[in-house]
Order: sequence, then structure tokens, then C-alpha cells
Amino acid sequence: MIIDEIKITIKTKWIGCFVALAAWLLTFIHMITYSQIGKVEEGLFSAGVIVSCVIGLIAFAALSLFRKTSQLAPAALMICDLMCLMFFVGAENFQDYFSTQFFDGFSMGKLFSLGAPVWFSMFSFIISFIVASVAMYLPQNRKTKPENDGKELAEGKV
Repeated sequence: MIIDEIKITIKTKWIGCFVALAAWLLTFIHMITYSQIGKVEEGLFSAGVIVSCVIGLIAFAALSLFRKTSQLAPAALMICDLMCLMFFVGAENFQDYFSTQFFDGFSMGKLFSLGAPVWFSMFSFIISFIVASVAMYLPQNRKTKPENDGKELAEGKV
């Protein structure tokens, strides 16, 4: 019964799920990239970022398995991405690091001269939050007729 529900849910995925998967993939990539930030600048690393990413990735995957909870999956990912951003900004030496880097002004050249994990993390935290927010308002699953409850989709007849 549960396996049939999961099969139906997977076969009825719609545009919102694919947009949310893009946010999920970006969250996964910035989790891997952020784990390298300690090699560039020790004071910018916060374990809360990694923990929030893992919680968001697992929550999204678990909530996406059922039609009743699939609408909550992008919301869980969005909340965890926001927590990632907050932990990143709340890192121990965040203000000191960026105030010394941009002391004499901000420029794109200076931004991209920072280590790749630093500038990629700054952008990916924000972008994944925005993409997950957009996915929240898109349908996660196609609607099925109440009389067949998706059985035709599960059997591949539609």
C-alpha cells in the first residue's frame, strides 16, 4: 500500500517538483562547497550550515514521497536554506572577514578574488532559498481523477 502510494506519487510529479529538485541539487552542491570553506578562511565555517543542509535535503526527500506531504517538501527545503544563510551570516568572524576584504570599497573583482567556496556559498545560499520559495507555489503533483485515484497513472495507462 505504501509502496503503491510512493509509485503513484513519483509518476505524477509535476513542474513544482522539478523546480524544487533544482533547489535541492543546489543545496547539495553548496553543502559540499561550504565544507571546504574552512581551508580558505577558518572563521567563516559554521557546523550549523552543514547540519541545516542535511536536514533540508533529508526532509525534502522524505516529504516528496507522498502526495499529501509533497506540497510541504519545498517549504521544508526553503526553511533549511534560510537557516543555512543565517548560520553563515552568524559565523564567528563573518563581519571581520568581509569588512577587511572590502575595506576600501566593493567591486566584483574583489568579490571573485575571494576563495571559490566563499563567493559560491554567498550566492548559492540566496539562490537556493529563492528557487525553493518559488517551488513552494507551484504544483508538486498532477491532479488525478478521484474515481481512479491515480491507478491509471501507476499502471502506465495514461
